[in-house]
Amino acid sequence: MNETGVIQLDCTDREQVRAIAELHGKLLSDSPIPQLGRSFMTEFYYAKLPEDRLIECYLYQHEGRCVAFLVFTKHPFGFMREGRRRHLISLGLSIMKSLVSRPSRIAVIVKIARLGGRRLSREDGKTAEILSFGVEEPYRGMKDETAGLRISNLLFEKALACLKDEGFTMVQGEIRKDNKEALLFWKSYGGRIEGSGWTRKGCCLVCIDL
Repeated sequence: MNETGVIQLDCTDREQVRAIAELHGKLLSDSPIPQLGRSFMTEFYYAKLPEDRLIECYLYQHEGRCVAFLVFTKHPFGFMREGRRRHLISLGLSIMKSLVSRPSRIAVIVKIARLGGRRLSREDGKTAEILSFGVEEPYRGMKDETAGLRISNLLFEKALACLKDEGFTMVQGEIRKDNKEALLFWKSYGGRIEGSGWTRKGCCLVCIDL
């Protein structure tokens, strides 16, 4: 199949789930989610959370191959906690597999738990968050022929439009301070850096009004 364009992740399609997990691990290997292992991503994060719409995911296919992805949530301060509540057994099994394959991942689990505890539950129904976003290097300058936009802009604007249509007034993202390219990208959409008490070390919070 030579399909090209944006698709929304179908979490019942194991091929799509494997594809987005592979992209996430390849493009954002230093972020917490890939550090918990493939089973965590394919059996819980990209299987159970999208099923309940706790996260929503877009993939960009080029000639049938997934080359970019974007993940956002409408519940930035509670999506993982709610996913854990709803799917405790599935989460536990995926974590167990990750630890069996690499026991040192226990340190990552502790770190994520601490970070989650700093995200005070203050859902307001108006703030969403871009969680993960990446495009494979060879495709970063390529434009989608139909939209006339680079893949990165197409995915980003699709997410912003979806959130705006649903009444959200702001979207936020946690960006590494040394990631100048990402910071410039967010600033091109009116992004501003704001303080927070929960971002990871070396990261800042960037917000865009919708």
